[in-house]
Parts: sequence; structure tokens; C-alpha cells
Amino acid sequence: MPNTTHIAYQDHTIQLSPESKITITTDQISDVSKIIDHCQPGDVMFIDIDDTIQTISSYLFQTNPQDPLSQGGRIVDAMKKENKSSFASFLSLWRLSRHTQLVHLDWPALIKRGREKGILIYGLTHMDTGRCGVMSRIEEWRYNELSKLGIFFSPMYQDSSDVPLMDPRDCMPKTPPVFYKGIFFTGSVSKTKNQVLSTYLSENSPKTIVMIDDRLGQIQSAQELNYPSSFIGIVFRGVDLCIRPTLSKDILEKVIELQKEHLEKEQWIENNEAINMVDLQAKSA
Repeated sequence: MPNTTHIAYQDHTIQLSPESKITITTDQISDVSKIIDHCQPGDVMFIDIDDTIQTISSYLFQTNPQDPLSQGGRIVDAMKKENKSSFASFLSLWRLSRHTQLVHLDWPALIKRGREKGILIYGLTHMDTGRCGVMSRIEEWRYNELSKLGIFFSPMYQDSSDVPLMDPRDCMPKTPPVFYKGIFFTGSVSKTKNQVLSTYLSENSPKTIVMIDDRLGQIQSAQELNYPSSFIGIVFRGVDLCIRPTLSKDILEKVIELQKEHLEKEQWIENNEAINMVDLQAKSA
């Protein structure tokens, strides 16, 4: 059985033997940097995107576990389950208009440094593929959203920048997993990222695999796969340290409630607009 070790990272040298598996829990980007220093050319790194590299700026979507007001993701999930005919159109328009920010400003430079060192660094996201509302292709939107933040992954897989990982005809009515310009998308055929990782590892045998995700469950699922490479899993919770608004609790609650009301009506307002609306309401009271 592979040796699985769960540690809180401290400044020490990591010794990996074949098939050894280590999980690191950290909220410090400097620890990610140390792992990049540890990796060698030809090693492979898969990095989750949402709440690992970037996060939604809206106060409604803040994911700090100590913040009970965070609820945007749950609302969108509930709307999706309702399966309204208008949801795809709203979802696409919201994605195109929403604001995002880096979880840590060092991410672009770290990814660039790792790639220059010869590490293959890919994005790995649990997300549908193909058309969604006004978006002709979700993959293109996601790539463009990250590009605006300076995030560029290793662009090629199987000598191509655009590769289906399953025959779309075998997935219908669900969407297939896809590689697009450095990002592996799970499509809707799987609830975890294991299928994409299995596909990659069936054709490649890197000495070391690194997986970075804000969710421990995704790291644990990856560890369960049977492959000969050593494995470093990083549960990265840098999102918990993102700068929070300096608004008073009363104003913040009103802003979030406004954003929630609009979102539930398939509308969207960003932070500044919501703050202005709260100010106007206070002045007219």
C-alpha cells in the first residue's frame, strides 16, 4: 500500500520515495513556492481554479468559513436544480459580467516560474463544457477569464491545445471532459476530478504529481488512484486570507441581501453598485 502522510507544512525537506503520497495543508503561498522548488523538469502539477487561484469578488460569494453570510454558490446551485429554461442564459450572462480576483497576487509569477523550470502545470476544474446560454463555449470563457488575471498554464496536451478526452457521443446528454489551452475540464460526466486524472495517467507516467485544491476531498480522491508516481497533494486555503470589505457589519449585510435578492431574480449587481443602492436607500429613509 502507498504510504500516505498528512502534514501541516513547515520549512523542511520533503523526501519522496516511489509511490509515496503526502498531503500538505496550508494557507501560505510561500509553501506552494517551496513545492515548485522541489519539483523537477517533467513533473506535473494540476491546480484547481475556483477559490484556489481565483475567487469571485462579490461579497455574496465570499467563502470564508467564518463568514455565515457567504451563500452565493448555494443560491446558484439551487437555481440550477430548478432547471428553468432561462437559467443557462442567466448563468452565461452572469459569468461574463462578474468580477473575480486572484486568491494571491503571486500566482501568475509562480506558475510562470514553474513552467520555465520545465514543470507541466495545468488547470483542473470541475465544470461543464460546450455551449451555455450566450456563450458559444465555456472553455473559451474560462481561459479568457484567467488570462485577464495573468494566469497561463502549459498550453499543450497530446500536441494540441484543444483535445476532447471522451467521445462526446458517449456522454450525451451530459458534456464531455475536455483539455483546452492548459485547462482540463471534467465536463458533467463526473462529480470528481478522478476521471480526468485517470485519463492523463493512463498515457503519462511523471515521476511526481502535484495536485493543489481548496478541498481536501478532491486531494483524497486523487490519492486513491493506482499509479506509480509519487504524489504531493496541497490543500490550499489561501482564500481564507483574502482581504475582506472594510464596510460596517450593518452595511455589509444590506449589500449582501441586495445581491441575494437580485441573484434569485436572475439579475446581478456588483459590490460598488450594491453599495450605492444601500447609500441611496439610507438617504431617502
